[in-house]
Amino acid sequence: MRQLATPFEIEFAMIYLRNGGNATKAMCELRPELTFAGCEQMGSEVLNRDTVQSFLSNQAMMRTHDVFRVHHLSMAEKRSFLASVVKTSASNISDDSPLIEEVSTHTNEEGIKTKKVKMMSKAKAIELDNKMAGHNAPELSITGDANDLAGILLRVTGQTLEADTVETSESVKRNLWDE
Repeated sequence: MRQLATPFEIEFAMIYLRNGGNATKAMCELRPELTFAGCEQMGSEVLNRDTVQSFLSNQAMMRTHDVFRVHHLSMAEKRSFLASVVKTSASNISDDSPLIEEVSTHTNEEGIKTKKVKMMSKAKAIELDNKMAGHNAPELSITGDANDLAGILLRVTGQTLEADTVETSESVKRNLWDE
């Protein structure tokens, strides 16, 4: 049976993580009555315990999971961003907007500055959103007799039969009953 870290070991490990991974400093903070040499020796001993290493490993996994959750967009966040691309007018966009792909300035011969702002493509945003929503997936049509497996599955799912033919990916129709 795997042993769990003691409260002392957990406190040591948390200080160790907080201070950037220095076992000597962690032990000196936890046991200020020890000499530096004592902190160094005891910190190394505690750090090398299996229970402490297991605890540190679990903490690292939890931090990795938190980073992944915080730094990655959910499907709803991605689709919300794409919707803002489509709904935002180019005239209402600020210079620091995340919707801007490129900003260029030009000064003509008369000294007049012009700024060109390139916004993300609305058409591309709609295309990406459609892909995320599954709107570009080909429609699947299952047909057959009311008494065969396809017919039973269609009835169970509340769908109806279309015909006694099936359309293959090569768009060749064949009769189900010719087999």
